[in-house]
Amino acid sequence: MTVLHVATILTTCLRLEHRRRIRRLWWDDYAVIIPALTQLLNIAVLWIRITHKPASMDRKVMLSYASAFIFSTITWWSRMSLALTVLRIIPSWSKSRPFAIAMVISFAIFWVTLFTAIIGACATHTSWQYSKAEILICGPASKVAIVSTVLDIVGDIGLIAIPLHQLWCIKRHASEWRLVRLVFSSSVLTLVASIALCVVSYGGLITGPGGLIVWIMSCQVAEAVSIITSNLLVLICWFHKQFPGNDERDSIEVGDIHFTPHWSRQTVPRVPTPKVTSVPSTSDFEISEQSTASLA
Repeated sequence: MTVLHVATILTTCLRLEHRRRIRRLWWDDYAVIIPALTQLLNIAVLWIRITHKPASMDRKVMLSYASAFIFSTITWWSRMSLALTVLRIIPSWSKSRPFAIAMVISFAIFWVTLFTAIIGACATHTSWQYSKAEILICGPASKVAIVSTVLDIVGDIGLIAIPLHQLWCIKRHASEWRLVRLVFSSSVLTLVASIALCVVSYGGLITGPGGLIVWIMSCQVAEAVSIITSNLLVLICWFHKQFPGNDERDSIEVGDIHFTPHWSRQTVPRVPTPKVTSVPSTSDFEISEQSTASLA
């Protein structure tokens, strides 16, 4: 599992370095830094929790809170990064752009609200803290977890719907179609991961003494998939740039879309009207002759 954690951190570093070199860093790149840093904390917390060393109740409670914070932060900030990538590929004149902006703001609100609700439920009902289990799980937060799962699926559907609208309703260049399809595919992967974790958590498939460890590992896989899918688009663009193949001329880098004419409304260029110099009429000559005669 640690290998998977390290892979997510390395993919994030590769993404940031690639975007820095081509000078295309944007808010979606900055947003993915937070899940990567949280993943470092996740490695330490995971190893402390699964080691069967005697630990005090306060330590086990703090590790439970830390795990809730880590899972919420990684999943929702990865979605925010992917939502910002969706926002990045939407033209400023598109009707779906306000929905993409609202989606980013909603994800931030969901992250703060859900984590606050989990901490509030676990701090109010403290009976779970006196369990003799080696790994403590906050039982009173189960209702909040169900709401979180529903919001996970709703958020992933939103990440699918907006790129799908771009594919259907807007005519694009072939390379730009590939870019939007990659964003759409990344969103589908996040939805699959959310559904899989929902099945593992509430499907009753995991039983026995090792069921808790399997569930924790499933959450770890879901976190890793969230980070990797948020980096997937840039990694594919990097790989395509390193190994262009036969269609190098059609390659497009996410971030170039702001400067690509295909992503703006095509307007008919205005032909400048030539300036017509007025020709003096015969009446003007007559008036000038009369004025000259009067002066004489």
